[in-house]
Amino acid sequence: MITYTGGSTQEGQFTDESTTITADQSEDATLVLTDADFCTTETTVSADDLTSLLDTRDGQRYQIVTIGTQTWLAENFNYDYSGSLCYDDDAANCEEYGKLYNHIMITADDFAPEGWKVPSKNDYQTLIDFIGGDGSDLMVGGSSKFEGQLSGQYNSADKEFRQLDQYGWFASSTKITEFSYTQLLLGFGDQLARLDNIFNEIEEYPAVRLLKK
Repeated sequence: MITYTGGSTQEGQFTDESTTITADQSEDATLVLTDADFCTTETTVSADDLTSLLDTRDGQRYQIVTIGTQTWLAENFNYDYSGSLCYDDDAANCEEYGKLYNHIMITADDFAPEGWKVPSKNDYQTLIDFIGGDGSDLMVGGSSKFEGQLSGQYNSADKEFRQLDQYGWFASSTKITEFSYTQLLLGFGDQLARLDNIFNEIEEYPAVRLLKK
């Protein structure tokens, strides 16, 4: 039996290995698990943990949002992975827009926190299809609460940071050719949301949104 104590109490008999209980996200939740021999164990989940991701590697906490069947970061990833950059090399931009990463970094096994991943091309397509292709729904203030920031990108060949507050580039894990891969592109002027191919996995540094596995 699992008993959830939050704003209300829920009890039930569960035989599945995985069970979902809907909790009030405004307060802490306590789960008490009782087995057939009436042995119990108790665990508490904080209200913050119900609405955000804590990266225990550096203590940063990120807001999360569920859109359709997917759960996303609702802000750009900001983990200080080796070689990652702040726009214009300004730490204040990392605080607002997160860090920029190339494809080699984002596909490393130790890049994302446990239970999270860099989304694939198909993951992004699912997101775009769900919101109907209107880029404004994915931007800051949009109805989806994805809060897609127009965080620009960096090109190491040109040594140029570009398109801040004009376009948001978000990396995917999907490679198209030996050196190219797919990104989600959000644009301010035409309110677009589409998938584009980037043709150098080393030179291009977009932002990252993580997706729950």
